[in-house]
Amino acid sequence: MFTGSLLVVAHFHFQIVPDAGAAAAFNGQDVFIVPVSWCALNGTNVAAATPTPIPSGYPDTVNDNNIDTILWRRHERATDGYQPPNQPYIPGFQSQAGITFRSGIDKPREFGGGAAVHFQKVDDPTFGGTNGDEGYVRAPEDSSNAQEAVDILNRCLDKWRDVNRPRLGIFIINVKGFVDGQGIRLPTGAAVTMNLRGGGEPIYQKLILVPDNMNTIGSGINDKADLILAHELGHALGLDCSINNAPGCHTTDPLRLMFFGPTDNNGDSIPDNSLLTQVEIDRVRSTASRISPHLIDPPGRTTNGPIQGTFEVDQIHEENVTSFLDLSVLPIELNTAENKVSLGQQLLDVIPGNTGLLQYWTLVDIDNNSSTGATPQMLQAIGLQQTNFQGAELVVRGSVVIGRITGAVWQFVNGNLEQLPNEGFRFDLLENKLAHGEIPIYHTISVTINNEFSNFALDQPFAIQAITGRVIQCDPDNPCPPTFVPADKLDVTANEHGTVSGVSTPLFPTCSPQSYGVAGQRVEVQVQGLLPSSPIHGLLGPRQVFSGNTDSRGNAMIQFPVPPDASPGLHLVTNTGAKDVTGNALDSTKRWSFSTTTTTT
Repeated sequence: MFTGSLLVVAHFHFQIVPDAGAAAAFNGQDVFIVPVSWCALNGTNVAAATPTPIPSGYPDTVNDNNIDTILWRRHERATDGYQPPNQPYIPGFQSQAGITFRSGIDKPREFGGGAAVHFQKVDDPTFGGTNGDEGYVRAPEDSSNAQEAVDILNRCLDKWRDVNRPRLGIFIINVKGFVDGQGIRLPTGAAVTMNLRGGGEPIYQKLILVPDNMNTIGSGINDKADLILAHELGHALGLDCSINNAPGCHTTDPLRLMFFGPTDNNGDSIPDNSLLTQVEIDRVRSTASRISPHLIDPPGRTTNGPIQGTFEVDQIHEENVTSFLDLSVLPIELNTAENKVSLGQQLLDVIPGNTGLLQYWTLVDIDNNSSTGATPQMLQAIGLQQTNFQGAELVVRGSVVIGRITGAVWQFVNGNLEQLPNEGFRFDLLENKLAHGEIPIYHTISVTINNEFSNFALDQPFAIQAITGRVIQCDPDNPCPPTFVPADKLDVTANEHGTVSGVSTPLFPTCSPQSYGVAGQRVEVQVQGLLPSSPIHGLLGPRQVFSGNTDSRGNAMIQFPVPPDASPGLHLVTNTGAKDVTGNALDSTKRWSFSTTTTTT
């Protein structure tokens, strides 16, 4: 699989069906491809300079021995399942729900001046004493003890922002384990998913903290199929215990994935409870179709989903900034199908109910041209004092008091700021909650705007500024105009040019079969977007069945041999290529559909 630096990888899936006329899709439906972005907390095995190898789980296959191979294999197991020796197959998401997980690396050679791109390592912000050893995280139960987890998320996103196209979606942090308030380690299988909820979920963002599989494979749990991770991915895909009557939460059936804890049902010392019910399948597929980003995999091609997003990261814990006014992350999401845009301000904490009037402003220079748009004097006229931001074509003000949010949106038209009608936007006070509980961890201010007013477009850069603060009311006996006092800004420089951002079209590499295939024969597969002029190797599961090269553009048309003993169903196929001189890498996930003239075993 991978060796050394992260390799060029194209991993995709094919389906063997009994007859040539069968539909080349998941039960007649498209397969969804869901990128995940990994970080490893320093102090864990996977973040070590020389990690202890993790058994690959397959015979005659090199053990996973670096951050890239270890973490890639984890979401691959959740996708493809696991085959224990001489025991029934443990199915994953692809065969049960038509969902494939792939890495979030997207066209990385445009970033970092050509430096190699890997899954990211982040520092443990607090350890020692009651915080546990390095790599252990205080188990978040509510906002009072979730600060370490929130800080780690900020660091993880900041790392990804620097090396890759910033995307929203699922972020997974590999931790060593969890401790309670006294620093006592919790059971090995403990894991956490935090889901952003509220309103119509206009912004999709999920955080998973999952224990290092160095601690779960070979332990008393022996989680070789990575079912702890798969369970948490189920939460991230909508099987969320913070939702009343959510499917699968928590089932009492020990055969099912959402059973509380990995369970060995056949006595081979390997947990095998991976089953999803039809109700659960419907829920996870519905959620996958709303993830920013995701790819849609109909027969013969791969297309981008209609929802794309990005984010900006702010410095946290600035001096004299109250936690619920402390900006952490600014998620931005464009839904091209519904022609709507969502702008968010993720805060470091929850907003208490007794704070007085708080305001959260977002200013967007849509054309990234400070000579057009609103002037600071125009902003002051609508209540935003103490800013020098120049050129905003869109101005958003969210107001929060006693736990309720209202707001206003202005558009720059014909030299003036004009307030939009209320039906042109919707504000939400989103709560990030544990998938196992109702208590919010932090709040996100969100507004969803009809894009005919805001005019966001894919691959169009814009400048954005975010400002939080309080509105100071005068003494009733000494009346004066209310005054907005800023607390935190995304751009804290004097000129306040904002941060240049943009929602870009994903450029994930793709693989597409050109026809149905037959077991024991070859099928032509088009590969696009890999490293140019590089060797590639094709594997079916753990078996190498193909070798070749990409052309000068990183593409190839390969004759992929289908083993004669390939069984019906979806299978993981991986193309690995040698790294280029900088060690850069891309990977792609594709479910490959083909049919056979006879039923195979």
